[in-house]
Amino acid sequence: MVVTVTPRQLLTGAIGVSLLLFGSHTVAVLIVDAAGGDPTRDVAGLLNLGLDSAAPTWFAAALLAGCAILALVAADRSAQIGSGNRRHWIGLAVVCLAMSVDEVATAHEKLNAVGRRLVGGDGIFFYSWVVIGAIAVTAFVIAYWPFLLRLPARTRWLLIGSGVCFVGGALVLEGLNGALHDEIGGRNALTTRYWLQTGVEELFEMLGVSLLLYCLADYIADGDRRISLAISAPSVPASSHAAADDPAAAR
Repeated sequence: MVVTVTPRQLLTGAIGVSLLLFGSHTVAVLIVDAAGGDPTRDVAGLLNLGLDSAAPTWFAAALLAGCAILALVAADRSAQIGSGNRRHWIGLAVVCLAMSVDEVATAHEKLNAVGRRLVGGDGIFFYSWVVIGAIAVTAFVIAYWPFLLRLPARTRWLLIGSGVCFVGGALVLEGLNGALHDEIGGRNALTTRYWLQTGVEELFEMLGVSLLLYCLADYIADGDRRISLAISAPSVPASSHAAADDPAAAR
């Protein structure tokens, strides 16, 4: 079976689900706030974009895993046309896969101790891992700048746009949430405003990854404006069919 999809359909689907999850999160937080409940428990907890065990987190992880797969396909296409970008696409696939795992494992939060040694951990640096994240992003941009310049203009700007959108959520808006947490302090900081800001932060991240998914699919399609996914059952040797159809052969 062959499934054909256009890059635009991938983008529309990913953005549509992202907006649906953001809307569900926002409505759940507001309803729970009005009822005086806890937005991290029960149904609200399942829809909460800020919780690692919630359904939206698994969707974000799946989006990143999809980008990792398409980046590997892009690496194969790059090798076929001899563009010299194969290792960069593979590197991007590794980064996407690592971030996919981190969405659930939240290993980045364990870097807070390192970040606090560098900047102290106050205000926008309350979640101090954002400092390490900013350093990593800077190093990535420097290492990938020649690669970006070699890409077709359309692919280059889509890739840059997706990165700006994702980093804006993952680092900038995360910093604002950290400042709010630091201002109010402790568990009391997890107010309705905090959870609403978290929803916007996670939305920016999902939109950034959705744009990356579109960028990769668009690069792979290369003018056809569609990509195909072939799904087939394992092939069975002809002799096996013959044995099954001929009792004598089976003996």
